[in-house]
Amino acid sequence: MATTAAASTARVEQEQQLMNYIHAGSYREAIVLALTLHHPARLLSLFQGVVDRSPPEEGSLCGLRPVDEVLGHLSDEQLLELLRRLRDWNTNARTAVVAQRILNVIVRSYPADRLAGLRGRGWKEVVDGLKAYTERHYKRMVELMDESYLVEYTLREMEEVGFVDEEDGLGEMAMVP
Repeated sequence: MATTAAASTARVEQEQQLMNYIHAGSYREAIVLALTLHHPARLLSLFQGVVDRSPPEEGSLCGLRPVDEVLGHLSDEQLLELLRRLRDWNTNARTAVVAQRILNVIVRSYPADRLAGLRGRGWKEVVDGLKAYTERHYKRMVELMDESYLVEYTLREMEEVGFVDEEDGLGEMAMVP
C-alpha cells in the first residue's frame, strides 16, 4: 500500500513538474518528460503552441529554434515514441499540420541511417501509418489547389464578361432577383 501511494505521489509530482516546464518554456525538459510520462495531449498542446507561433523565429523549422534543437537530439527510444505520436496525430486533419511540421524537423535533423536504425521496434508500422495519411493529406491539398485555380479562373472570366465588378464584387448578377 505504501509503495502504491509513493508511486502515485511521484507521478503527481512529475505531472506538476511537466506543467511547470511547459509554463516556463523549458522545452527540452517538457518534451522529454511528456514523452516519458506518455502524455500525448500535453505534448501536442506544446507543439501546437510552437507551430502556431506568429511570427515564427527566423531560421526555425517548426517555429522555435530551441524546439528544433531538442527534436534534433532525442534518444532512439524518445524518437520512436515521438514518431508514434506523430503517426497518431497525422490521422486527424485537425492535428495533421502539427504532425507534419514536427515530422519535417525530424526528417531534416537525423540522417537516414539513424532513422533506419529504429527498425525492429515497431518502425514499419509507424512509417506505414505516416506514409498512408501523409499521402492522403497531400492528395487533399492538391485537390484544394486545383479547386482554387478553378475559382480564380471563373472569377476572372466573370469580370471580363461584366458579371462581377472588380471593386465591390457586385455586378449585374447581384441585381437579378
